[in-house]
Amino acid sequence: MSLQVIGDPVLHSKSPALHGAMLSALGLDIPYDARTVRRGELPEYLTWAEEHGVTGFNATMPHKEDLLPLLDGIDPAARLTGAVNTVCLREGAWVGFNTDGAGAAGAALSPSAAAAARACP
Repeated sequence: MSLQVIGDPVLHSKSPALHGAMLSALGLDIPYDARTVRRGELPEYLTWAEEHGVTGFNATMPHKEDLLPLLDGIDPAARLTGAVNTVCLREGAWVGFNTDGAGAAGAALSPSAAAAARACP
C-alpha cells in the first residue's frame, strides 16, 4: 500500500511532507510520494499504480479534469465540480472525489478567515 500525488510539475509539492506527517501522526506507516505524470499518460499511470500497490493518489494540474472519463466511479460532488483531486482504489475500481470545495468552504468558515475578513473590510 502506498499513496502519491501526481501532476506535472509536481516534484516541488509539499504534499509528501504534509501527508507523510499526518500519516505518521496517525500511526500509519504508509509511504506518500510525488510522481511526475505528464498530460496524456494517465491511462498508463492508472495501470502502473494498481500493479505497484498504489491504493490512492491526489491529482493536481493538469489532471483534475482529464481523470474523469478514465475512472470507474465518480463521487457526486466531483461530478458536480467537473474535476477530481483525490482518487482511491476500491475493490479494484478507481473512484474519484473532489475535496477542494469542502476545503474552501471550511477555510472560509474558519475563525481565522472571519478574523481576516474583519481586519480587511
